[in-house]
Amino acid sequence: PAPFAESERVLSELCQHGYQVALVTSRFVPEAELRDKLIPTGFLDHFSYVKPRPGDHIHWTDKRHSIVEVCEKLGVSPARAVMVGDIPPDITSAKDVGVGKTVAVLSGGIRENILRQADPCHIVPGVASLREILNLTTANRTAANRGGARG
Repeated sequence: PAPFAESERVLSELCQHGYQVALVTSRFVPEAELRDKLIPTGFLDHFSYVKPRPGDHIHWTDKRHSIVEVCEKLGVSPARAVMVGDIPPDITSAKDVGVGKTVAVLSGGIRENILRQADPCHIVPGVASLREILNLTTANRTAANRGGARG
């Protein structure tokens, strides 16, 4: 429960700072079922968009099309997006479509040396480190609320 609680707090802070947060998952599950599974976590309230793996994907780790779809739906250029992932293909998929910042988290259980091979911009212990990477401070909240680009 503690890691989930911290993740929920970080998601809340991202939204408060003007970020649009989306979930792109490799799980092959109907979107409605995915949403139902997210409700007890408290995460769903923070996601602007939820994208499970489409059934026509050739390889389950290829998220390129899903990342592009999310960026289009949210009106965010991939160059201005941030991808947080816990497996190397999360990072490589994001880089392949031009995502501006990639963050690999060790909390997914993949060893750092494996994640490093994907060449992310950052490797961090968990999502709480996004506070520092994205400079989520009280002073920046005002800038975000004035229309500072986020996403």
